[in-house]
Amino acid sequence: MKSRALLLLLILGPTILAQAPSPATIRGVLVRWGTDEPVGQATVELRAAGATMPVAISASRENGAFMFSNIPTGTYRLIAFADGFAPAEYGQLRPNGSGMPVTAVAGDRNNLRMGIAPGAILAGRVTNQNGQPMVYSNVEILKATYDSTGQITPTVALTVTTNDLGDYRAFWLAPGQYIVRAGSSQLNNFGFNQGTLNPAGTDTTIPSPLIFQTERPRARTAPEATSPDSTIAPVLSSYYGGAPDAKNAQVVELRAGAETSGIDIRVAPVQFSRRVRVTGTVVGPTGQPNQENYGVSIVTWPEGQTTVLASVRPLTTRVPATNPNVRPGAMVYVMDNGKFEGAASSGFYQIRATQAPLSGRIVFEAANQDVNVTIPLHPPSSVSGRLQIEGRPNTGIDLTKLQVGIRTPPSTVFASPVAADGQFRIDSVIDGDYQISVLPLTPAQMPAGLENAYVKSIRVNNVDSLNSPIRIDGAQTISGMEIVLGAVGGSIDGRVVNAKQEVMDRATVVLLPLGPPPFREDRYGMMTTDKSGVFQFRGLPPGEYRLLAWEDVDPGAWFNPAFLAAYERYATSITLGEGKNQRLDVTVIPAGP
Repeated sequence: MKSRALLLLLILGPTILAQAPSPATIRGVLVRWGTDEPVGQATVELRAAGATMPVAISASRENGAFMFSNIPTGTYRLIAFADGFAPAEYGQLRPNGSGMPVTAVAGDRNNLRMGIAPGAILAGRVTNQNGQPMVYSNVEILKATYDSTGQITPTVALTVTTNDLGDYRAFWLAPGQYIVRAGSSQLNNFGFNQGTLNPAGTDTTIPSPLIFQTERPRARTAPEATSPDSTIAPVLSSYYGGAPDAKNAQVVELRAGAETSGIDIRVAPVQFSRRVRVTGTVVGPTGQPNQENYGVSIVTWPEGQTTVLASVRPLTTRVPATNPNVRPGAMVYVMDNGKFEGAASSGFYQIRATQAPLSGRIVFEAANQDVNVTIPLHPPSSVSGRLQIEGRPNTGIDLTKLQVGIRTPPSTVFASPVAADGQFRIDSVIDGDYQISVLPLTPAQMPAGLENAYVKSIRVNNVDSLNSPIRIDGAQTISGMEIVLGAVGGSIDGRVVNAKQEVMDRATVVLLPLGPPPFREDRYGMMTTDKSGVFQFRGLPPGEYRLLAWEDVDPGAWFNPAFLAAYERYATSITLGEGKNQRLDVTVIPAGP
């Protein structure tokens, strides 16, 4: 038996060894950004693609060299940390930019070069409305990133705490744009008001969790008070620049190795030129005030953005408990006949009430007078219609690979697949103002015969709705929507080159409509070039466009008008006709230091 096993091992051993993957080695050198100066005594982490924890850790030598040996082949990320420097990732084209993966193959990889930039320092003081220092106040250093609508959506880069003088100092930050926000002092911290009983009295409301307070909660004033600030928690200017929210905060630009001081924040109630009181009632399908639990929210309109400049909350009342398991005489909170209250600074807003599956909304303007509204709840609506191709029957083209989508800000989307005959029906649609699109509009995913198609017309009840949203209010249904696809849209082919006319790999190419037309997804495009520097856009509606290309840029930043204004001079203008193609080279905007 042993001899047979040994013979089998001798026969299969070479095959087994041949199939076993060979280990890989990653070698590299860490240098000061933009120089050949080595950076030693740094921690270098090897992370699997998509992971946050390292699979191996190494340290750079005095000559900057580092190595990971005997690692499995695969795709990794390299992250470096060093005293006095900002964190760095292999492949970054600029500090604080996006890195690129490293593919570990069998054998050595000896040519990796990784730059790391000196860290920036940010310092300031946090005081309250009386000018006194905010001790043990958490200060958040937020990286200024953007969402798909161009709104700043900051992400936390670092959190520090103030000292006994209210001073804070954040160090080793990556260069870039930041927003600074101060929180409440931990010496008097009631945190977010989540509906707990007010220690100074009985509050008969469910407070909004969106309002952050830095002082002890106060008893609610008498019901006859009409000032919105008497019943709504104060809005605080907790961002640098005296702003109450990130949208209006002052952006701080940090440079590599430089200290930026004097970024002081005074946490105090915002002084509104006018803040109107908002009250209302949510009623059910029968027209009677709603007695059940419901949600209510307020956003700007038509952007659909939440803001601390406006808030609403349902009102409750205390009634004797009916639960036999609680002590006699106990009181509980219940909804107060669908009533809600709030406050808003000047502007247009949308209030939405929901009690699944029912919903309702109202759009109003906060101007010079207090507002009282009624929001009726009703079942969801439906949208149906037919999609067809201009000048030809739908036969021979697989329309089932398409879907019709409708979107209301900020990101509520409803969609339905298209049937073989072009019919579609979208159910469970809530109130809103909707843009209509045919998805996917990515050429690579379009069915055969429609690779260069575009949405040419949309009509609802014989009304052109291509460049204007459709409004759905109430329980009505929309039927007979007619969507026509043009089979031959415009197209753009090109390359991204630098000032030396060298093609650019990994450049971000952005296509934007010229001027401020109504937002339509099919008039915008973004892609990343490959090693050949080539880009291509297909299925474009006729019109005027502009092209920009960045060596490296934060995703979505081009949707922000303030950001885009600084680069308009680099834009290339293009006019496209139906079925027309443009070929051109676009000069890249170099990555910043």
